[in-house]
Amino acid sequence: MLAFFADDVEGTPLTGSGIVHLALAFIAFACVAVGTILISAGLRSDPAWQSAASVLLAVAIAGAAAFLLLGTATGHRHAPGGLYERIFLGLELLWICLAAGYAAVRRPEVPASGRLITSPAAPGAPG
Repeated sequence: MLAFFADDVEGTPLTGSGIVHLALAFIAFACVAVGTILISAGLRSDPAWQSAASVLLAVAIAGAAAFLLLGTATGHRHAPGGLYERIFLGLELLWICLAAGYAAVRRPEVPASGRLITSPAAPGAPG
């Protein structure tokens, strides 16, 4: 949605499109910051993700800190808000890359029988 509402150039009066852009950005950024923290904290209870969960949680907390710094820069002339925004986005992208990378290299558990553990087949499905 952000792409459909143009942001206002710094120092110019706010427009309707710019206000919508800022509101949508705030909602999206807040959801990402809270979501990555909650997911990381939840993964700490999963033994398969325990080693990665601490790193993910640290990155998520750093991202939330950058989001809070972005809030402190709002409305201040010459504040490094753009820098804080880029740090926040970079940390959240790092979180996504780390989680995806860990999921990609993680090996599924194989019991002593040597057969891969799978979920039960759906009713009526072969197998």
